[in-house]
Amino acid sequence: MAKLQLHTHAARLPEIGTSPRHAFALIEIGGEMTASELAESTRAPLCMALAIDASSSMRGARFALAVQAARDVIDALGPEDRFAVVTFDRVARVVCAPTAADPESKADARRALDHIATATGTNISAAWRECDDALSRWMIPDAARRIVILTDGLPSHGEIEPEALRRLVRAGLDRGVETNVVGVGDAIDERLCALIAAAGGGRFHFLRDAAQVAPVIAYEVEGARRLVATDVSLFITFTPRVTRAEVMHKLPCRPDKRTMEVSIGPVSAGSPRVVLLQFELDDPTTEAPVFEAFARGNWAAPRPARATSTGFALGARALLEGPGGDPREGMAAPSVVTLPEGFGTPESRRRIAKAVLWMRTVAEIRSAWDAVEANDEGAVRRRMGRAQSLRRQLSDAGLLDKSELDALPDLSALERVMLGPKNAQQEVLRRTWHAIDHNTNASLVVERGGSVIDPSEGEPKP
Repeated sequence: MAKLQLHTHAARLPEIGTSPRHAFALIEIGGEMTASELAESTRAPLCMALAIDASSSMRGARFALAVQAARDVIDALGPEDRFAVVTFDRVARVVCAPTAADPESKADARRALDHIATATGTNISAAWRECDDALSRWMIPDAARRIVILTDGLPSHGEIEPEALRRLVRAGLDRGVETNVVGVGDAIDERLCALIAAAGGGRFHFLRDAAQVAPVIAYEVEGARRLVATDVSLFITFTPRVTRAEVMHKLPCRPDKRTMEVSIGPVSAGSPRVVLLQFELDDPTTEAPVFEAFARGNWAAPRPARATSTGFALGARALLEGPGGDPREGMAAPSVVTLPEGFGTPESRRRIAKAVLWMRTVAEIRSAWDAVEANDEGAVRRRMGRAQSLRRQLSDAGLLDKSELDALPDLSALERVMLGPKNAQQEVLRRTWHAIDHNTNASLVVERGGSVIDPSEGEPKP
């Protein structure tokens, strides 16, 4: 049966200059499914609406590849799924009306896709509304509802102000509709794409060219196919020994006295969500109880399953509400374990070191790109120097092995591009890192393939 699991680690990292009072915790919320549960008959239904930019800049091979991606989505869906396809230029058009993914509907959709064409203008808000309307017509228990917007430019019609688009998409997320953005080519506004994806609780993929569209769309379909739970929240209750704590990922948080609720979103098998904490203790000289954590959400799989807790427990339990059952069903026995006087177990230190390194490296690189735009060469060098220094500190401490170092971005090469002439390579890398920054801070682990990066492994070297 499907399982939602919590794995927790805690450690101190004095090697990077933190005081004895400071420590880190890494909480991984993951899902597991058996091979049979991944079969068509047992997975959660998927309701997907794909919005394809049909503006004039998409004309030619780029549009052909986008249309082929729509065909790939349709082919990948099963009879329990639903789909819709919308194109948009200055207005939005429903190409494939909301329908079940049965053989007859799939054939009709393929024929409809053969006759679509490009025009002028870009109306993202109209396309999103059509997709949202399509998804809202189905009442399918436990279905995953996803919108994927594929665009290569800026909105020029409809809602064009970022805040208006953010509110629109956020309202959809509040109703359980996730929005993902695929930006293609050199005309996109990466900040707007990231803002929309963040508001919709989804990923932002930046693609250098349209040839990478198909694997990204396939990734989104597969992620929904492996969905274990939706609307997952992590609840952390700190002990009095903790005087201050910070969630390092940019996830929605609601603090209440000594408890923090962190909104995680959907969890799929094989794609864990992680939360990195930094906290301060009142007395670093003794063993310290730190916190208890548990996760709660809605089952996406049709059968409830017992949740489990493992790892260097900071006190962890997992809870999911079974459909129609006792909300406490599936809760593992809670436990609270202390952070020892030392630095933590070797495994915990290595895991946390890798997570801290990646989070801080992404932050420094994003700030360095901001300095590039401000023509502040000194700030670029300082930011990249700090990233290099942190890597050396953790490497010298033996917390990173050679394979892990080799998987990290080549910071020297990246800095040379930043400080070099403005050209196509610089723009590609800037947009790529903006997407990585969004997915990292939203705790969204994605696969390699073009600019689709696993944040635990790092960006391919430029």
